Amino acid sequence: MDQLIQTHIQHINDHHYKVVVSCQESFSRLITIYNSRVLTYLDQIIPQLFINLTEGKEKVSASTNFLINLINKIYSGDELLPHFLRSLESYSKIKYKTSMVEFMNILIRKYPLHKILSKLYSCETYFNSPSAIRVCITKFANIIGELTSTKSIVMPCLGMILYLRDINLSATIAAIGSLSNDLITKVTIFQLQFYEPFEFRFED
Repeated sequence: MDQLIQTHIQHINDHHYKVVVSCQESFSRLITIYNSRVLTYLDQIIPQLFINLTEGKEKVSASTNFLINLINKIYSGDELLPHFLRSLESYSKIKYKTSMVEFMNILIRKYPLHKILSKLYSCETYFNSPSAIRVCITKFANIIGELTSTKSIVMPCLGMILYLRDINLSATIAAIGSLSNDLITKVTIFQLQFYEPFEFRFED
């Protein structure tokens, strides 16, 4: 099975779009049946999916969109978020980062109405960890600091930070407080410009 998964990974970025489409369709079946085995390979799969989604032909984009949504349905937010945060580092092009951060805004809101399912699908367990919150805040603040003039990615990064504030206020305060003064200033200025004011203050 591991060899089969690796073969799919090798061809998910094939130069011929028909091979990519077939590979992603096959991957959809593999993930549905062997989701626990595929989970360990998501770090290798996810980065290429957002490239295919952005750069691929219409059929490639369609099959990629289906696969990403399937992954989102099968795995919990707690399972997926660490893989997405690591994958975010693999991109040099802004449009790939933007596409992934936009999806992560959807991912962290995985709170089904049915209370029995909420623990299974949400990121609640992950965000109970102050260290996890700090990792998230640091990544998104760094993106804002590096790409200040690119509103298309600054906005979803701010959205992530504000949502983390609503999930775990104390850990978010601590995480933002650990940033450099320059990053704190940039995050605060953009937040005041586009969103409602923060409901907390940072100590000097």
